[in-house]
Amino acid sequence: MKNDLNSLLNILFDFKHQNRKRSIRELVFLIIIICLIIVVLLTYQGKEEKSRTINISGSRFRFINLTNFSDVQQNYWGAKQIALVSALGIVTGYPDQTFRPKELVTRAQMAVFLIRGKGTTPESAVGIKPFKDVPQTFWAAESIYQAIAAGFLKGYPDGSFRPSQTISRAEGVAMICRFADIAPGAYDKIFPDVAPYYWYAPYLAGAVKAGVVKDGTGKPFNPSNKLTRAEAVEILFRTPVIQERVNEFLTQKFMEEGKKKGLSKEEAQKMLKKIDPAKLQKQLTQ
Repeated sequence: MKNDLNSLLNILFDFKHQNRKRSIRELVFLIIIICLIIVVLLTYQGKEEKSRTINISGSRFRFINLTNFSDVQQNYWGAKQIALVSALGIVTGYPDQTFRPKELVTRAQMAVFLIRGKGTTPESAVGIKPFKDVPQTFWAAESIYQAIAAGFLKGYPDGSFRPSQTISRAEGVAMICRFADIAPGAYDKIFPDVAPYYWYAPYLAGAVKAGVVKDGTGKPFNPSNKLTRAEAVEILFRTPVIQERVNEFLTQKFMEEGKKKGLSKEEAQKMLKKIDPAKLQKQLTQ
């Protein structure tokens, strides 16, 4: 990158000294073009993907497609989940190459996450009554109506969806349980701040049983706290639906790398059977 910038500066220097008779307008135009090129180069550098080289059964395999977010360090508690879920295209970062893990999730954003997470042809939204606050021109309209058709989210009695409203942790768990077909369960005081008669208690019980939410062992769940992007990704990541997609993604990448190394499909599959998916996920995101 440094060499690219030096080359551009040298071009500008030569232009100024070898073409003194050129007009100021031409010089300004060239400066603008150079500035635009610099912006493109910087953007490309910021979007560079992570590459992981790991050792499997004595062979080194190189994996790509793990996006490098500037505000998610490798030692961040949700780094692994964010890297793998974003590699699937379920969640994306921002133009400034950040992920903003502590930013709160809105209802519209959750609808988009869930529809992308399915990875299959979504439910048809034909016949769904339009919400008064979600016109067809709204950026997430298609995902919202598809999520409603699939039963992942619900609207409000006044005919609104409230797409910009942030989601509580309790609401997020309920939505993700519906998305992953996790059946509600019998709640038995798993968390000290959640009573059995709360509307979301059965969803929470089902999520804990499925391993989607960790048993707090006496710690509070904080159901009314707003759900962050990192928390949403972590819960999604633990669902069987996303785990299956992550493992399919890693298998595909493994087979591609095996082919580059001259392994037959049978040899690569045999090697792959010896790999613990959880360990592979950990190696790829360390």
